[in-house]
Amino acid sequence: VGDMATSSLGLGRQSRQSLPLLQNLLKRDPEAYKEEFEAIWRQYLSELELYSESENSGSKKLGELATFVAHCGCHFEEAKARFGPHLMDLLCERAPSMGADVRLRLTQAFFLARSKGLVESKKSLSTAFRLVRSVKQDKILRKFILSKIVAECKKDWKTARRAIVASTAATDAAEAKVAVSVIITIFESQRAASDRSVLANALARACA
Repeated sequence: VGDMATSSLGLGRQSRQSLPLLQNLLKRDPEAYKEEFEAIWRQYLSELELYSESENSGSKKLGELATFVAHCGCHFEEAKARFGPHLMDLLCERAPSMGADVRLRLTQAFFLARSKGLVESKKSLSTAFRLVRSVKQDKILRKFILSKIVAECKKDWKTARRAIVASTAATDAAEAKVAVSVIITIFESQRAASDRSVLANALARACA
């Protein structure tokens, strides 16, 4: 099956149409498709460089390549080391000027990279709140980010606790609102029973 798939992909297996197929093949046997991954990794870096040097709002191709690398980069050392920081910097610097669809796609790729271990918990939270602050009018993105912050808190409350409590006192209303929503959700889920008094005080300060 692998040989047939490789043959059918031919010279076009780095095309966007073949990315989902290649992604599935690569997950099953990363070493067998290392060359193909590296070709797409180079495409991603090239697309990233073009976008970084331009004033446009981003491209669909960049979002598709970032999603692919987020899924598969954990198998390859260079992508494993560079992809998360690259994407984090890009979102922090350019999110407000991106088109809404591209911004959402890249943010989804960023949190997918987090789930694959390519981004640290603290950095994912700091990036999430920075996006909330910088793109206040994007309700769809804010809802997505809220769901990811909640998931991060449920996964590792000990690491997330300080960032969440601090954000309830933020001068930025959008950031404080998201932090309050997270704390209410955590309260309801009973995930932080030992910190209930701390969370209650944080809520009281935020609502004062």
